[in-house]
Amino acid sequence: GMPLSLTGTVIPAKGVNPEGNLVLGMALLFLGIGAITLGGKQLWAGMPLIENKMAKEHGAWEPQSVDRDVWIPALEESLARAPQWRRYQRLGTLYSIEAKASNEPSEEMVIRKAEGAYVSSIERHPFNPISKINLANIYTEAGKWQEADAMYASASERARAREYWFGMHSEWAKMHLKWASVSWHNKDLDEAETHYMRAKELYLAYRKGRSNNRKLYVVEYTRALMVYARFLDAQERYSEAELLFQEGMKQVNWYNWQTDTGLYFYYGQHLYEQGKKIWFQRKPEDAYKLMKQAKSCLSAYRGLMKGNVDQSWQDQMTRIQEVIDFLEKTGVNIQSK
Repeated sequence: GMPLSLTGTVIPAKGVNPEGNLVLGMALLFLGIGAITLGGKQLWAGMPLIENKMAKEHGAWEPQSVDRDVWIPALEESLARAPQWRRYQRLGTLYSIEAKASNEPSEEMVIRKAEGAYVSSIERHPFNPISKINLANIYTEAGKWQEADAMYASASERARAREYWFGMHSEWAKMHLKWASVSWHNKDLDEAETHYMRAKELYLAYRKGRSNNRKLYVVEYTRALMVYARFLDAQERYSEAELLFQEGMKQVNWYNWQTDTGLYFYYGQHLYEQGKKIWFQRKPEDAYKLMKQAKSCLSAYRGLMKGNVDQSWQDQMTRIQEVIDFLEKTGVNIQSK
């Protein structure tokens, strides 16, 4: 046993501090109580989920198939008891689905709830990209371009490794295409071009990550090239637009995806507009060559579409043929190629 002193008190062994032991013991006690309290709080917070058979919170889930009338109130009650990032994320997703399904007057209010839930999730887990991507989508739909861009940029580092599943950078590129379109509509051409270029950069930078869906990537990227090219055509920057069309034609499988991209049709329009410009510059032979190429493109497009073309195709072919007929009547060499 411990040696006694003359007064009968215990003499602590060398190196032992009774006060330190007491502090350590108290700390362990408080930690134990804290753990029990925290565990109890989490259990209490999770009760609404358990009661509604929603206890499994890890791994995949199918938000489209759950009963939102049950899940949303249960998650809200759980979060009112104890905030938790994963539950906020799931609540945001269910609100987003609810907004798409709801009537017009209430949709905006539900979207705001989804936004708030995602923000709360990010505050509690700033390194999880899923809430950031979903929040960026909400901002894109609302035309909050800067906010969407910042949120995608914030998620980029973590989402890059999972591009195979997320496709986030494709969504980011599409956001820039929409931003460009709005800027073009507002006649802010420099701003529009900045975003067309940014979309192109994003598609190129992350194309390897989309190897799981190469065909979809080719279609999306080709469409992006074409809309950028037609933007340049509108400014009569035909040689720059030509480079984009040629890049589109070089994409793997591009020929097979004519029905999804309409590349031949838009390229025919490009050639027609360029031909008209050259015709007005009094170069009828060069204009004639371009018009014949444009007609060939539209004919090829109709063939690939198995004759299923709309009025815009008919109108464009009529305009091309009118110019060809006029040039032939004025004596332009019909053998021009």
